Amino acid sequence: MSCARWSISNRELAGFGGIIGPKVIGTVGTRNALVAGFLVQAAATVPLVFLGAGSGWIYVLLATTFAGGVANLVVIVGFMVTATSRLPDEEQGLANGLATMSQQIGITMGIPVMSDVATARIHSFDVQDAHAVLSGVSVALTANAAACFLAAFLLALTLRATERDMVRVSGWSLLDRWARDLGSSRARRAFRPQGTR
Repeated sequence: MSCARWSISNRELAGFGGIIGPKVIGTVGTRNALVAGFLVQAAATVPLVFLGAGSGWIYVLLATTFAGGVANLVVIVGFMVTATSRLPDEEQGLANGLATMSQQIGITMGIPVMSDVATARIHSFDVQDAHAVLSGVSVALTANAAACFLAAFLLALTLRATERDMVRVSGWSLLDRWARDLGSSRARRAFRPQGTR
């Protein structure tokens, strides 16, 4: 029961990433926010590869999943901002729909793919015991971390660095909208530049 309460609290705290995402983007730009978000996710996933059966590992699990969850939501906000920036108002709905659809496709495909990786590793053992399951999960997490590192590398190479200036100068209304969608109105007011209403 105690672990369950910690898990629920961890998920709620990870949602903080959706609130701080606009602030991060407004400070460093969408490109740097996306790259940093993927790198943090990858770095948070690596310790999970070495998880053992001891009870002490629960603290590592909670800390890394929290960090990875926050980074993941920063990436989601950055992804949506990038997908809908520099578009006329009449195309915003279409861009948002396509971006959301691609995100849902990624979720739908990502979980089965990682499950297949883990299952293939588990069935490579003669006996599918707890050790085999732990090994399978470790291999899947390694693949997950590698995918995050690859995504960060590709974004650093391909996403235009000028996005930072565009977002910092004219993107506050867009960031404000994302803060409204993903966070509280109090958080949204905190992220407004000084001197604006």
